[in-house]
Amino acid sequence: MRRISAYGLCHDDEGRVLLIRADEESWAVPGAVVGHGIDPRRTLEAAFQEQAGVSVTVDGPRDVVTEIGSNPDGLPVRQEEQLVFDAHTDQTPPAETARWAGPKDIDKLRLTPRAARLLGRADGNAAAEEWVPLEAPSKVRRQRFAAYALATDPKGSVLLARVAAGYPGEGKWHLPGGGTDIGEAAMAGLVRELAEETGQTGRVESVLDIASLHDTAALGPEGHPMDFHGVAAVYRVRVEKPTKPRVTDPGGSTAEAGWFAPHEALGLELTTTARAALLKALVTGSTR
Repeated sequence: MRRISAYGLCHDDEGRVLLIRADEESWAVPGAVVGHGIDPRRTLEAAFQEQAGVSVTVDGPRDVVTEIGSNPDGLPVRQEEQLVFDAHTDQTPPAETARWAGPKDIDKLRLTPRAARLLGRADGNAAAEEWVPLEAPSKVRRQRFAAYALATDPKGSVLLARVAAGYPGEGKWHLPGGGTDIGEAAMAGLVRELAEETGQTGRVESVLDIASLHDTAALGPEGHPMDFHGVAAVYRVRVEKPTKPRVTDPGGSTAEAGWFAPHEALGLELTTTARAALLKALVTGSTR
């Protein structure tokens, strides 16, 4: 049982954050589960309008928080990837459903457990939020979360992995990474995939972007088309001691890997996610 959600930390010019009323006693951070085929940013815009009564502009991603629920034996039985975005608005929220809260206000409020975690506070209200998946898994409809690395070395070279034959995008150069396992946090999965696909060890620095791809006729691993919705967190990763890339887990989706200067990388046949991440990194100067 896995799902993806989007939450927004909307701050005003005074540094206060916008909270919504969860019940008569508790306050929460606006957000919602990401529906199949819906871009997380659109999900968040709708959530703020419905829950806080304001229109927001969703800015860049702030974090990805993995929430894992376990059974009495400690085995993971459910997992939610919480995509946290910054946002801003020039509207005043209705006082009956929302409020602005500064740091001192937050310390006095009763927060839901999720809001407390997202705001870096204590556990807050001990009552657990209801967790219901949108729908049962389907062979013809799939939503997948993945984590990828925009990995650079001290010279500013970019690490890319070539998609193996038989996989979507075969022959194209992609960012190292892939889907995370149940019970595995996003960054932990990324570090694992980076080692398996390129043999590199890197330091995860921050979230660069959140990508959303909806393909109603994607070719599934069994060779049958499916309605596929992929949501991916792209992280900035620093490899301080680069080595010659090598695939340490052969037979998977990666055929080969290599280091490329940014201008060389842009001349390759790249996947949409890889090209968008590389261009964004170049604009923000984060390849160095």
